[in-house]
Amino acid sequence: MQIYTWNTAAAAAFYGPLQTLEVTLRNAVHDVLSRSHGTRWFDNGGLLRQAEQDKVEAAVQKLNELGKQPTAGRVIAELPFGFWVALFANAYDTTIWRTDLHLIFTPRVRNRGGLHDALDRLRT
Repeated sequence: MQIYTWNTAAAAAFYGPLQTLEVTLRNAVHDVLSRSHGTRWFDNGGLLRQAEQDKVEAAVQKLNELGKQPTAGRVIAELPFGFWVALFANAYDTTIWRTDLHLIFTPRVRNRGGLHDALDRLRT
């Protein structure tokens, strides 16, 4: 029982910082991509890989099922942390990292791969 109690306390200690990271990251990504591609950048057919586009479609479907209008803000809030981490993967290096996402971290982060790996470790 003590181990379960400790596990619950340890998980609770990480929840706040991880939630703050997720919200901060998604808002920063949304802001910078909105400037280049419009507030519904996630609807741009050529911008996202199929895996990420599927997550957008699932978020829109969930909002529709809940009877909520899938506004840009609601879709963004509905997307999971893994979606945001994926946007820093190698597949997006030339399409959105070099053109947009690097601006979030300039001048401190220049290594997209290292950033992706760190975010993915936190995600898992």
